[in-house]
Amino acid sequence: MIVTEVSSIFNGRDRAYIYIILSKAYRAIYVGETNDRRGTIGRFRAHIGSSGTFRKRFEERIGEDIEQIDDLILLSYLLPTDQLFTGVASTHRQSVEYLVQVKLIEMRAGLIKPFKVVSEVRTFSTTSEKRVEKLAEAIVLDFISYYKI
Repeated sequence: MIVTEVSSIFNGRDRAYIYIILSKAYRAIYVGETNDRRGTIGRFRAHIGSSGTFRKRFEERIGEDIEQIDDLILLSYLLPTDQLFTGVASTHRQSVEYLVQVKLIEMRAGLIKPFKVVSEVRTFSTTSEKRVEKLAEAIVLDFISYYKI
């Protein structure tokens, strides 16, 4: 039996998320952001499609088809309902995404089970905002706790 706990991550109405796609067996993670109206489930569906970004990056950097993964996990982090995060403009979401990825890359060398980051991000002027930094830090700490270093 495969149990899939969906919770409310299918709901993207007036919501925004940072998400991490994880395979512990392959020690690979992908960091992303979305305000998709179908939540992170909708975004995840696009990622695993035939031209999905996660699919492409995983297969390029890990060298395996994603169909070989039998432990794929989707972690979803709800961002504040502020229009800065939920609105059409994505700079605040992408700033949090950027900091999460950068902090995870910085930390991975000191982990018992290091991982490979297969996503790509870019920085924005909002990356240095305290609120953005605090959100990213909380997500990273939660992820590291979950990953069980």
